[in-house]
Amino acid sequence: MSKMIAASLPHPIIGQFTARSGSCCYGMFNRHGGVSDGPYASLNIGASLGDLPEAVAENRRLVK
Repeated sequence: MSKMIAASLPHPIIGQFTARSGSCCYGMFNRHGGVSDGPYASLNIGASLGDLPEAVAENRRLVK
């Protein structure tokens, strides 16, 4: 059985999946709601793409 809840970022899907062996929390998000600028103007969490490290760190913090 899966249970979903809302979070503060635009359009996230967060939930918990329960199985016989226990449960697993998961989250899915899209590119909206980040602090990156220019060609990375989104919720970029990729540190190897050329975005500012500070922006990537803040985007990752937002996702957590």
